[in-house]
Amino acid sequence: FFVQVSENCNVSFLEESPKAPSAMLQEEEEDIWIGMTLTSSANSQSDLTGIRINDNYTPKYEIGADLTKMIGYAARPQVYSMLGDRMLAYDAVPSGIVEQGVPMGYYAAADGEYTFQMITDDDRLDHVYLIDMAMGTVADLTWESYTFQSAKGSFNDRFIVRAVLANGVNAPTGTNTIKGEGSAAEKVFIEGNIYIKRNNNTYDMYGAQHKK
Repeated sequence: FFVQVSENCNVSFLEESPKAPSAMLQEEEEDIWIGMTLTSSANSQSDLTGIRINDNYTPKYEIGADLTKMIGYAARPQVYSMLGDRMLAYDAVPSGIVEQGVPMGYYAAADGEYTFQMITDDDRLDHVYLIDMAMGTVADLTWESYTFQSAKGSFNDRFIVRAVLANGVNAPTGTNTIKGEGSAAEKVFIEGNIYIKRNNNTYDMYGAQHKK
């Protein structure tokens, strides 16, 4: 906690001063959570961000649903989603937004290697693609982490997270037919586009099967 004031301003805090209530986030039982960490390989420190999917939410910033990111520029990396110029620690969006893609920003405390990893699991998500705009690569975070090199600094337009929902936000839990255990997968390029190949089938970034 810190307070920034001008040089000629005096601020004091009394023990009996009322405390502000902690921020309470609205959460629907049907919410789908995409929780991700960004970890530095140099010191193993990490940060967490989350995207909450429900068609009851709107694309705009909502008090009680979205949570603004408070950045700390120390040794710990920082990760957040972007809503215009606003950095969000938690981003509540309808399904259409996350299917189109949510921009992700991050802060790297030093030059080095960093890793994105998805830490939540929901059968209503077929895929969660992390698109690296700088490298032109795609990782499906539902079955793999993504490690990359970064210079020190803040980067708000390098990554996009795009999810493919199985049966809609409020659908009951179903079987994921694409991310089976033990099945190998690879990224392939077809006519200049990136696809995911698995079990002899090829899917685009929206989860639709590619027809030869």
